[in-house]
Amino acid sequence: MDSDSDSYDDDDHYNTDLKLTPEYCAYYGIKPVDDSKPAEDDDKPKMKDEKAKMKDEKAKKKKRSRGGARQDGLAKLTLELEQFESEPCDLMSAGPIDEDMSHWKATIRGPNLTPYEGGVFHLDIRIQNYPWHAPRIVFTTKIYHPNVDSSGRISLDCLGSNWTPVNSLSTVLMGIVSVLAAPCLDEPIEPDIASVYLNNRARYDSTVREWTRKYAMLAGPINYD
Repeated sequence: MDSDSDSYDDDDHYNTDLKLTPEYCAYYGIKPVDDSKPAEDDDKPKMKDEKAKMKDEKAKKKKRSRGGARQDGLAKLTLELEQFESEPCDLMSAGPIDEDMSHWKATIRGPNLTPYEGGVFHLDIRIQNYPWHAPRIVFTTKIYHPNVDSSGRISLDCLGSNWTPVNSLSTVLMGIVSVLAAPCLDEPIEPDIASVYLNNRARYDSTVREWTRKYAMLAGPINYD
């Protein structure tokens, strides 16, 4: 192509708006593409392979993310255990059972100047997806309280809708100690006990002392060694 009208500037090679005419393709040795024809069937297996690879990579990424979250939870629990051991508290103690970080036991002592005073109450703690989900904590010692049902299940905001990953087992156990001293009566899990607390405090205190003597004074703190 000798004439100026038939020649192509090298810059045109990078012009994506330039139509790929037969002359242009011949000049640069480009194989023309016929858009009117459907894609070759040979490309279909390649597309399937690419989709499978993308799906597999996405699954691996999700698995790595879950593994990282578990490691973060384990690291947090390890730090909390170290704190329990290095900074013992008279009101509570906690630790894993047989080094299983997903299953802990704890004890709390009845607060002074309350009818629970002198009692040692045992709790079972199940941990999953921590700290993104609240631990499941139940009393294994019988206790008379408007926020604890007959199976030991605890009604506490910080174990439900108000749980956040910044919470810890220590703060939750302290919250349980606090609710022994000052029951939450907005939505009691045991309405009948709440009614006694509100309408006959002397009877409530007497029943608490009786249950504490009967069920919580014979057991000592848990030994985690």
